[in-house]
Amino acid sequence: MKGKGKASNATRTPPSTGGGGGILDKLLVPRIINYAINNRIDDLDEVAQALRSTYREYQRKQLAPFKVMVARAIKVVERKGGIPAQPEVLLQVRSMAHGDRSC
Repeated sequence: MKGKGKASNATRTPPSTGGGGGILDKLLVPRIINYAINNRIDDLDEVAQALRSTYREYQRKQLAPFKVMVARAIKVVERKGGIPAQPEVLLQVRSMAHGDRSC
């Protein structure tokens, strides 16, 4: 019977190449980006604690697996180029690009 049974490794994406790899919560990356606008994301424990204190659904998750998810999400954020600049910085960059040097 063709098509049944285990899929070969050649057709599956290994978790280390960004094929999902365990980030089950699609809101986690945007929430970390939002957190990173005003906070540093280099301390995993601090980020995980802040997310758990802000979002009730993370309080229900076991801490160790949640930290793994947060660590993976932080790597995704860093790979995507980090966090967006704060609005004031963006305005300064835009006005400098248009020749306004009064900033």
